[in-house]
Amino acid sequence: MNKSELRKLFKTKRNTLDIDNLSEKIVNNLFELDVFINAKNICTYISFGNEINTQKILNLKNKNIYAPKIINDKIIMVKYNPNNLSPNKYSILEPINNEIYLPQEQDVIVVPALSCDKNFNRLGYGGGFYDEYLKNTNSVKVSLLPNALLSDNLPTEPHDKKIDIIITETDIFK
Repeated sequence: MNKSELRKLFKTKRNTLDIDNLSEKIVNNLFELDVFINAKNICTYISFGNEINTQKILNLKNKNIYAPKIINDKIIMVKYNPNNLSPNKYSILEPINNEIYLPQEQDVIVVPALSCDKNFNRLGYGGGFYDEYLKNTNSVKVSLLPNALLSDNLPTEPHDKKIDIIITETDIFK
């Protein structure tokens, strides 16, 4: 299967899952991760639709939380404020402010994924936003994913960036 076909397959499969229950378990596993516990600066996506819910991460008070914003077809990370959000052209909430947070200052980036494989390849949504952003950072890249969406082997291209850690409801893969 090509990436486009796989995206459709994993979106359909994800829609059959109890995402609320899985999100709770997966995010709790993230909170037990040493690199997350010790991190000061966390970047995370604002969950949309049937993605793993990141609201508990966004609500943390003991971390500096940053979220993605799309400007000129590129992602920047900006300070998260729940009172200053607006939908972007994809109807995904993003911060209104433009105060850029530099990639080299981030400790952990929670990267959205439709699937990941045992080689830490990530299947995203096809826009290339995160692959472009991740090439400028040495931060720990984490994807939150139900076991049901893990793959044995995903197709990759030279521009695809690997992640460092996959967290499921039952496991943490490093």
